[in-house]
Amino acid sequence: EDLRLVTIRKVMDDRKVDKLQAQLHDIQGATTNNEHTFFINPNVPDENTVAQKAISKRQEQANKAPPKDAKKQVRRAYARLEAALERRSASTRALQSLQTERVAMISKGHKRKVKDAQDGLPPVYKWKKQRKK
Repeated sequence: EDLRLVTIRKVMDDRKVDKLQAQLHDIQGATTNNEHTFFINPNVPDENTVAQKAISKRQEQANKAPPKDAKKQVRRAYARLEAALERRSASTRALQSLQTERVAMISKGHKRKVKDAQDGLPPVYKWKKQRKK
């Protein structure tokens, strides 16, 4: 039961990280000014008016100042992403330790602990080789 809950939490954390990375990409794209090249055909008058409208619209958007708190938004987004990454790594470590405990309980045969748990990582076990009959 605990293993299922931790697995669900890990999946949620993974999705949260993916979502935050996508949002971060959108935020950074919004703070940069991109250029667009229009090619005008002098033989087609209708196309020229459409291009002129698009050019004027681009100029209006370029004249608008970027939000004053754009840097602050990017900084906050990076902080949220870092916190989500920390939660994801913690849930991964918890899942690994629960899986190791489960394997150690269920498994048959003589086992010995090779390395104790360190820094949130699960302990390492080694099983004695048994001949298949």
